Amino acid sequence: MKNLNERINNTEKIKKSKSNGNTGLNILRNTIIAIFSISVLYPIFYIVMLSFRTQQDVIKNPMGMNSFKPQNYTTAWVQGKAGEYFLNSVYISVTAVIILIVIIIATSYTIACLKPPGYKIIFIIIIATLLVSADMTIIPNFMTIRKLGLFDKREGLILIYVSTLYGMGVYILTNAFDSIPKELEQAAVIDGAGVITTMIKVYLPLVKPSIATITVLLFQAVWSEFFWALILIQTNTNKTLMLGIMSFQGQFITDFGPLMAGLVITTIPLVIIYMFCSKYFIGGLASGAVKG
Repeated sequence: MKNLNERINNTEKIKKSKSNGNTGLNILRNTIIAIFSISVLYPIFYIVMLSFRTQQDVIKNPMGMNSFKPQNYTTAWVQGKAGEYFLNSVYISVTAVIILIVIIIATSYTIACLKPPGYKIIFIIIIATLLVSADMTIIPNFMTIRKLGLFDKREGLILIYVSTLYGMGVYILTNAFDSIPKELEQAAVIDGAGVITTMIKVYLPLVKPSIATITVLLFQAVWSEFFWALILIQTNTNKTLMLGIMSFQGQFITDFGPLMAGLVITTIPLVIIYMFCSKYFIGGLASGAVKG
């Protein structure tokens, strides 16, 4: 009986020690998460706060909130032509993403399901393009756009985005297609379905999360892109929103209110897309990133 009581006491002590250890780990984990969240959210909060302040107030007290000027958004949208730049970005982003999704679906399905001769080499070459930095392709891409007569045109930017961003999508969607049981395809073939019908009715419904993930990533990449827009676009009528906002910054002085209001405007479409696609986003990354 004595030994039994000792064992019970020892078991309780072990449980308490584990509980104390878990509590310490939870506190440490929550502290790290809180610090990280504050470090990420505070700059966003500060930008939003600056977007409602006057220039004089920002100069006198950068960290305070002594004024409230919502007219900064009107100034940015109308006088700063953010509305015009916004429409350009919508046209470029939507068009580029639609073209990219069609190409990515066709390429990924061909590699993963049809497996033509040399498909592994083709897949490796496509993935290798992800390792090529934009700096290495400035001259050839610039010369190509000039020869095609697309310099300083929105269509030139769309062509650049389509040619440089498809690799990531092909990687994710090829692995997603590859994880689908081949028995489903065989059943569709027995029922008389062709290649296109099998892809549309069997495969695409099963990879919707991956397609949604790719769409979000591509839209974010095109919408936020600045490098190629700066190189290929000169006239104000064709500028994207990211490029147009830079004109709010003068050579000697910057009007922080309209500038920050413009930055807030650029984030609104991304926030909306993430809100509607968040339920697919994590699942799509998980299913497409690991070959299953």
